[in-house]
Amino acid sequence: MARLPARLHVPARHRLLAGTATAILLVVSVLHLMSAAAGDPGQEPAAMASAALGAAGIVAALRLSTARCFESRLTIVLIGGATLLGVALAHTVGAPGSAPVAWSPRDVLLAALAAGLTASWPATVARRAAERCPR
Repeated sequence: MARLPARLHVPARHRLLAGTATAILLVVSVLHLMSAAAGDPGQEPAAMASAALGAAGIVAALRLSTARCFESRLTIVLIGGATLLGVALAHTVGAPGSAPVAWSPRDVLLAALAAGLTASWPATVARRAAERCPR
C-alpha cells in the first residue's frame, strides 16, 4: 500500500479519535431528532431547536468523516455546547413556555455525550492548522 505524503498523513490515533467524535455526534443528533419528533416543532421552540441541532449534527458528522477540517470540528463543538446549554436550561429554568423538567437517564446521557463532544476539540485535530479544508 502506498504511503501518503507527510503533509497528508494522518496518524492512526487522530483517525480513531475523529471517528469516535463522529460516532458520538451521530448519537447526539439522533437523540435530538427523536426528541423533536416527540414534540411539536411548530408550537414548541425547544422542539424546533432540537430538530435544527439534529439536522446540523448529521451534516457536520458527514463532513467530519470525509474532510476533518476546521469548520467541521468547530461545528461539532458548537453543537455539543448548544446541547449542553439546552439541557442545562431545560432542567434549571425550563424551556421557553414551560416549567423545569426532572432529569431522566436520557437527559444525563445526552449531557454526558455533549460534554464529550465539547471537550473533543483538541482530539479531533487530524491535520495541521495551516492546511485548508478541501472544497
